[in-house]
Amino acid sequence: MIRRPPRSTLFPYTTLFRSNFDIENNPTVSIYLDDAIHYTRVTDKSYSMIINTVTTPLYFSSSKLYTSDFLNQVKSCLEPDGIYVTWVDIRVGDRGLDIMLKTIRENFKYCALGCIKSSYFLLICSDVPIQAHHTAEVAADKRLREYFAEHYLLLSDMLPYGLLTTDAFSLIKDNTLAINSLDYPSLEFEMAQLRSPEFSNLNIRLQSIMSLNDQRRSSANPKWDPYELCAYTKQLV
Repeated sequence: MIRRPPRSTLFPYTTLFRSNFDIENNPTVSIYLDDAIHYTRVTDKSYSMIINTVTTPLYFSSSKLYTSDFLNQVKSCLEPDGIYVTWVDIRVGDRGLDIMLKTIRENFKYCALGCIKSSYFLLICSDVPIQAHHTAEVAADKRLREYFAEHYLLLSDMLPYGLLTTDAFSLIKDNTLAINSLDYPSLEFEMAQLRSPEFSNLNIRLQSIMSLNDQRRSSANPKWDPYELCAYTKQLV
């Protein structure tokens, strides 16, 4: 059973309401309270998209959702053309990012890198080529436009420019690192000995692989503009 948090908690209900548009009372939404690993193993449902917003893998309990074991299991819950979205922040470091990308590559054919803000990146995984869809419909939604403008100073019709590359695997710098698994939690080991918790060369690595043709194709935006891309990505990263 879902209970609304009391207004005296650290995150007031009004904040939660604003952030998720009162999803709890949306009649088209079903809410399941379960452990992610358990649910993906017992459910017979399949989804077109699964989003993981668990805390950073700096927490060892969270890093289990970045193992090849879990990725393989979550993939079994996707439609053949479905996508799985997880996230990574700059605190995992260069080697941590390499481990995460190598582990994803063991389970998905494609991985794109998106950006919401300078320290928060999305890893978009699928077995089919990744491309933005329905961008005009998203941009035209009045509630979304007002929300992004008010809280993030973002224009919703610029959001497709946040898809930085559809070939995130090209970012891998060290192919000798072990993939992350339950039997060999290499990501946990890396987090435990992390000395420089940042992507020290991510901008350089991104610049070396980003392609204007890839950006234009993946954004599905007929009004795609390289100058808007430069302005938007500069604001983000």
